[in-house]
Amino acid sequence: MQDVSPSYTCQVCLLPAPGYHFSVISCRACAAFFRRAAVLQITYVCQSKKACDVTKKNRFSCRSCRYQKCWDLGMRPSMIKQMKNGDEDEEESAPRLKKKRKNTKDALPDLAGIPGPSGENSESATTAPAAESELKAESIDGHQEPAAVVQKMSDEQQQLKDRVDQMFLSMVPLPRRTIAVRLSLMQRALLAFDEHIKKWPMCTPENVKPGEPFTIAEIMGNAWEELENVAVFCMSMEEFAKLEREQKWVLFKRFWKLFTMLERFRTTMHCFDDPPDTRMLLYDGTYYDFEDQRIWTRRSSNLKKIIDFAAPMIEQQLYEIIGLLRRTAPTDFELIFCALHILWNTSDSTNLTKATLKSAEAARKTLSTEIHEYYTTELNRPNYAARLMKVMKIVAVFDEAARTHAEARIAFRTFEFLPKEYLTTDFYE
Repeated sequence: MQDVSPSYTCQVCLLPAPGYHFSVISCRACAAFFRRAAVLQITYVCQSKKACDVTKKNRFSCRSCRYQKCWDLGMRPSMIKQMKNGDEDEEESAPRLKKKRKNTKDALPDLAGIPGPSGENSESATTAPAAESELKAESIDGHQEPAAVVQKMSDEQQQLKDRVDQMFLSMVPLPRRTIAVRLSLMQRALLAFDEHIKKWPMCTPENVKPGEPFTIAEIMGNAWEELENVAVFCMSMEEFAKLEREQKWVLFKRFWKLFTMLERFRTTMHCFDDPPDTRMLLYDGTYYDFEDQRIWTRRSSNLKKIIDFAAPMIEQQLYEIIGLLRRTAPTDFELIFCALHILWNTSDSTNLTKATLKSAEAARKTLSTEIHEYYTTELNRPNYAARLMKVMKIVAVFDEAARTHAEARIAFRTFEFLPKEYLTTDFYE
């Protein structure tokens, strides 16, 4: 790698760059992205007009346009082998690609014949086609797994994004059936929440059990399943459904994980009558105790690193949030009131249009009216100010959790605890 001034910027994403990678001034993250896409021969599909902004914070927004930009600037797959033979700097912010081989001269496959993002070859047509490779990618579990595993995982996430994206294209709320009466915002949300929790087994002290050791891939698989269910919950509300697709994504990326936490912590609290502890209940009726993390992380060295790093944050949230829920004992109405306040909180969100901000303000006003009617009419509690303050503490705690999780994801990327395939900004802010 040729050193250049630290003041140089990556020609791909416009962030600071330490030097040249594959003949282009680029940061290590963009170089690693190009290397992985080229070596694994991944085909990305742009969901827009093939002219996405991939600079700075938007660099993860479209992999297809990012790869095309790398190609347009002059990066070629054939350079990967050349740089490898020339002791190219291997430090990068994505998982290193490795080869299980018998001798060093086969360190990388022949990459000269790999087509570019638009189908063009990196070299002339006379170049030999890419040889079959025993290329291995370092798996999330610290073992060596076929590159096809990484490809499969990436494909599954793309398919999930496509399904949710297709759902968000509609401006008609779910379920798409005629209802004889017009329901309020809270009534629709309560019905959707009731349908949501029916998708998971009933969790009671009699049928829950300790979970078996698992891998990060299994954890994330559960998370992606829940993500799609939360998208259905959001689309049940007319106020959310009528937003433009891109605006739905802005709100959803911040909301879905917080809603998952709120629902899981609520279920954990109802299942265990003990004071707040370090147990976390999952969707299949199994629970994991963070005091016994050495047991259930033994299948994955990388998972152990992540849990060791994140355990203090998780345990604090378990104590704080479950303790708060236990002290407050919110009704389902109050719980969903909190969830919708989190959804329509736009104070930390960017890229929202005036129309979306106006819709969010209207939704918050509607929530205020409905919670007032709930306390004064249904509960016959006209002096509810003290109770409402307790309930709003739940919203404040989850807003703080959102900021903490964002900082944790930055740390995961910085210290390479987790490959980018599991921290895609398709699903996060």
